[in-house]
Amino acid sequence: MSTLKNRFARWQEQLLDLSQRNRLLNLSVTSKRGVPVLTQTPDVLLEWLQAGKEVSLLPWAEGAELPAEAWQQLPRELVAQDHADVLALATRQQALQTPLPLSGLLQAGKLLDRAARTVFEESGAHTLYVALHMLEYRDKGTPDTPRYAPLLLLPVRLVIERLRGKVLLRWTGDDASLNITLFEKLKRDFEIDIKSTLADQDDGAALLGQVVERLSEAIARFGDWALHPEAHVGMFSFNKFL
Repeated sequence: MSTLKNRFARWQEQLLDLSQRNRLLNLSVTSKRGVPVLTQTPDVLLEWLQAGKEVSLLPWAEGAELPAEAWQQLPRELVAQDHADVLALATRQQALQTPLPLSGLLQAGKLLDRAARTVFEESGAHTLYVALHMLEYRDKGTPDTPRYAPLLLLPVRLVIERLRGKVLLRWTGDDASLNITLFEKLKRDFEIDIKSTLADQDDGAALLGQVVERLSEAIARFGDWALHPEAHVGMFSFNKFL
């Protein structure tokens, strides 16, 4: 039985796409295939969603002095700017701030929802997730280029209420998934084995906390690697064939 289990695990690993074309290893948070969420507490977002809360995605308010073309910047650059009051207000409302204007948010939400539904209808595969906490790392082939990869993914649905100008995020009820593609790459290319050190957890927030703690220790020897408390809503595929 153990031999069969090991063989199945090897087959599963062979299905993983470890190329930089995979958004699980090389996520562009400025991509039009997703919605960046401005938060420094992804664990709180995870708790909200898994508690069954429908979380509103907020457009950037008019007159809030959003920097020019800020929606094209990385979330970590925006969060570092002088908009702490805007983000704090969103948190008090148990909502999530995005850097997008209302028209851009509604359009991005509509396109994402339509694309995810199409994939599900054609293949039965769920591809819409909120990606939580980002690892900034350097690939061996391109050491001068920073890459970003999420640690944990929670399956979600988008609810678009165009007449009310609202985009809502709702958990599907399915389990959160570790980014096994990232962990396999770290194991193969950098001899960082995170998955085998994790204790079994049913609680998504506890699992995310474990991963962040273990990975923080493991990447300490890489001076230009970092962990960023961020979130991103987008489409992700876990193997080569989806």
